[in-house]
Amino acid sequence: MTYQIEFELDEFKPWPALSVYVYGMATLSYEYEPDDPDVGYRGGVTYPTLESLTIYGDSTKDDSQVITDDHPLWHPISVILERTDYAVDTCANHYEGCKAYDYED
Repeated sequence: MTYQIEFELDEFKPWPALSVYVYGMATLSYEYEPDDPDVGYRGGVTYPTLESLTIYGDSTKDDSQVITDDHPLWHPISVILERTDYAVDTCANHYEGCKAYDYED
């Protein structure tokens, strides 16, 4: 089963060594695999994938722009959201919330 979570990007740094900040929303999909103690597999979040990205304009959210995978910002943002512990932990917490309320996002 695939789940989705929205990340608010607030002073998000797509290039950590540079003072470049992004504001917007990103939608990430992921799957969650259960534990398999018979083989020692702990389970968890798998296949986190950036699905959509919206960057806010410099004055209001109304002048936002949808960013596609051919835009220069897509790749650095997707790498951070798909591969960092913070994003994976946030997805795991989201999954636990979905499981607790028995719904799918």
